Amino acid sequence: MADPATNIDGPDIYPWEWPTPEQKAWFDALPVDAQWRLVDEMLEEAFNSGPPRHVTPEDIKKQALARRKHGV
Repeated sequence: MADPATNIDGPDIYPWEWPTPEQKAWFDALPVDAQWRLVDEMLEEAFNSGPPRHVTPEDIKKQALARRKHGV
């Protein structure tokens, strides 16, 4: 039986919090090693960006409304 670790697909996340359809298409078209590299960079940045902050549902709603206002 083949080792399942040798059949690794691309990551099942995107390197953006709220990716647009264009970003998803661009990312999905990349080679798998490039996808993993971008996700690794995203995670490294997240872990090295300082202490986490508490996010409330109201914060999430404000961010979503701001993105909608700016067409993102």
